[in-house]
Amino acid sequence: MPVALGILRATVALIAFSNLLSMNFTIPVLVWMGVYTAIYAIYYGITVRRFMTAIR
Repeated sequence: MPVALGILRATVALIAFSNLLSMNFTIPVLVWMGVYTAIYAIYYGITVRRFMTAIR
């Protein structure tokens, strides 16, 4: 859920910033969002795995 809200907020900011500067930042920001989501997913997986190990 936090990732989804962060991406939604970043999307709104991207639209506003693109309009302000009259430039298109869509591709670089989409790449950045994909990398961020992948890193977040890896971190989540590691955290869940360590938690499950700790409670056993």
